[in-house]
Amino acid sequence: VFQPGYSQNLSEAIDAARAVGVDPDKLAAAEAALATLQEGALVSEVAAKAKAEADAVKAAEAKLKAAMPYPFQHASSAKLKPALEAARASEVVPEALLASAESALQATLEHDQRENARAAEAALKAAMPLPFQRADPAKLKPAIAEAKKAGAPEAAITNAETKLAEAMAYARNEAEKEYEA
Repeated sequence: VFQPGYSQNLSEAIDAARAVGVDPDKLAAAEAALATLQEGALVSEVAAKAKAEADAVKAAEAKLKAAMPYPFQHASSAKLKPALEAARASEVVPEALLASAESALQATLEHDQRENARAAEAALKAAMPLPFQRADPAKLKPAIAEAKKAGAPEAAITNAETKLAEAMAYARNEAEKEYEA
């Protein structure tokens, strides 16, 4: 029966028996039992370590797979990026899964960038004046800045800047007329 500290107690008992002069055959049997006990403890320790490593691999893979998107869906970069970093840090996740996750993250980031550009372009169009109207600089300036930041098409930005310049010039002319009057 194995009990914690049993191998230490047996080792001390063997040393004490040797000092007293106990029969060498009995000492050899006790030393063999001690060696078997220590070998069994080493095997158990190695098995526990291997199981812990396997569990770590499974946990890292499960976390990464949970963050991965289903086919024809986009992943959440807020979930996938930390899961990918954790998987890389664990150094136990297969390279194929890491490569798949990296490509999914790249596709997600590109999709998010396109969506941000589309949203900024839509906001810019909403801030643009209708035909035969003047632009409102208070609405158009922030929309232009956001469109530039998001990477909206250059043609839309240039058109908005032209409308803004026209509105600013008109406001300046009107202010000069009022000042002169």
